[in-house]
Amino acid sequence: MTSVTDEAAAVAGAEQPRRKMSMLYRNGLAGVANSVLSALLGAGFWVIAARESSTAAVGVGTALVSALMALATLSQMSLGGALSAYLPGAGEHQRALVLRSYGMAVLISVVLGGAFAVAAPRFDHSFHVLAPVGAAIGFTLSVTVWAIFSLQDLVVTSLRKAIWLPLENTTYSLTKFVVLVAMGSGTTALMLLSAWVVPAAIATVVVSSIVFGKLLNKRDPGAEPAALTEAPQLEGYRRFLAGTTLALIFEQLAVTLLPVFIVAGLGTEKGAEFGIAWMLIQALDQFPMILGFSMTVEGAQPGADVRPIHRTLRKRTLAGMGGLVVVGILAAPIITTIFGGAYRHGSTTVLQLLLIGSLGRAVNSLALCAALARRRLAPLIGIHGAIAVMVPIGALILGRWWGLVGVGIAWSVAQSVVALGVLVAERREERSERVDTPPGLRRPAAIEANIETTMRLTPIQRRSR
Repeated sequence: MTSVTDEAAAVAGAEQPRRKMSMLYRNGLAGVANSVLSALLGAGFWVIAARESSTAAVGVGTALVSALMALATLSQMSLGGALSAYLPGAGEHQRALVLRSYGMAVLISVVLGGAFAVAAPRFDHSFHVLAPVGAAIGFTLSVTVWAIFSLQDLVVTSLRKAIWLPLENTTYSLTKFVVLVAMGSGTTALMLLSAWVVPAAIATVVVSSIVFGKLLNKRDPGAEPAALTEAPQLEGYRRFLAGTTLALIFEQLAVTLLPVFIVAGLGTEKGAEFGIAWMLIQALDQFPMILGFSMTVEGAQPGADVRPIHRTLRKRTLAGMGGLVVVGILAAPIITTIFGGAYRHGSTTVLQLLLIGSLGRAVNSLALCAALARRRLAPLIGIHGAIAVMVPIGALILGRWWGLVGVGIAWSVAQSVVALGVLVAERREERSERVDTPPGLRRPAAIEANIETTMRLTPIQRRSR
């Protein structure tokens, strides 16, 4: 029979996950609010771009923005994910860790941005706008700006200060929107890119000054810089960073660079139709990723167990995403019409197909964030690697047969198949742990039920128990 002491200890143990869920939702919902505001203003940006620019300009513009984000993400070498796993426990090494991360991102972004600017016009005529030296330099600097702009948001979230992100990114989005309106009709692809990047450069300077001046631990100016290996919490950081960077390369091949492949393979007109749907779907898919990133931060805290947090968050996230997907599929013809009549014909079906894949991608995103918190490389590389193989091959084959419809089918099938594999692997792991755990260390079912109930109670209700 279960003793009263055992049950009380188990119920007390449920308090920690509950507190972490509270912190997770506070930071996660702040990130979601930030994403919603940014998505709305971002949609307004592309609505104006679609109406004030030619189809070719929008097609190349969306491809350049996608390339910008892909290269900036590669420049970070998965530093954002590694920081979320290690920064909470870095102590006095926080400042050095972020500085080194910024330095690596700047160096790599210059190399990758410059290489793309030189090679892209020779690879495909659609990117001839980057052929002039000034345009090539501008694109390279844009990649550097975006690398730091996106990395600093991850740093702020890792420090549990995500509550400030809506203000920062809403200001950025409004400024981007105003710049585009000021440009007027005849906006070119490079002007679209400039409107996207210049406000980000201003925001980067402001936020970075706050991060280093207020949020990060300050070191004594007279003290010697501490090596990263001196902190026990940072053991294995470089190995973990290398593994997550490999996973990130897979992700870019399958996700961020997909619009670039569409422009190169199907032309700028199809690229514009796909690009509008793609920007919308990327905004929606940010929701589970943002919540998952907050889960990573809470799961990386000393003594935390991310698995119960992951299961609870997945149930609630899928419920919310399911509703959004249904609404999005029904409203897709109306949404695409906002961008113009041509986009209703070309973008509606592919948008609906991409929406179907969002449920599987939510499962995959949360699984990736849980693996980050547990510092497990195998799931990170496995999930990203599988998607990196399935999406490009499926898009290449089905795209030749059915155009953008085939690309949408390839995306949704790949995300759904990998998500199913994630759930099966998780179930097998749970069964294996139950078999390997001695009977005396297992919690009786009554205690497990009591813990689940307690996590749903208010503080007053728990005290009354």
